[in-house]
Amino acid sequence: TGLALAFSAIDGDPVSGICYVGNTNVHFLRLFVLGPLTVYFVFGVLFLAIGFFNLWRIRIEVQKQQHGLENVTKVTQLMSKIGIFSVLYTVPALFLILVLFYEQRHRPLWEQAALCSCSSTKADTDININRLS
Repeated sequence: TGLALAFSAIDGDPVSGICYVGNTNVHFLRLFVLGPLTVYFVFGVLFLAIGFFNLWRIRIEVQKQQHGLENVTKVTQLMSKIGIFSVLYTVPALFLILVLFYEQRHRPLWEQAALCSCSSTKADTDININRLS
């Protein structure tokens, strides 16, 4: 937050009145939004995988004990709950990161097409060529 303030990277949207980093500069979007989200997501998935691996080892050790059948079911239930929560958390987070990647990649083209009426996109010319033939 301090770096975003120091670089004057926070922009205000005049229509919605919401302040955000990277509204006008794609570089700030990459640096202050997409970068941290990607790093946090990768580390979160890494720690989640390590946790599942350790729980799996604990489950195998508890299964080896003869009087640990009730404990095995408890560990299995815990693993199921963690697995369901992690899927429900990581899928939307991954979708958000992919949408931000898509936005930062295509935003300069969108801005150019919106600001310059003389610029024609390849899709427009392809449509016009297909109509002529």
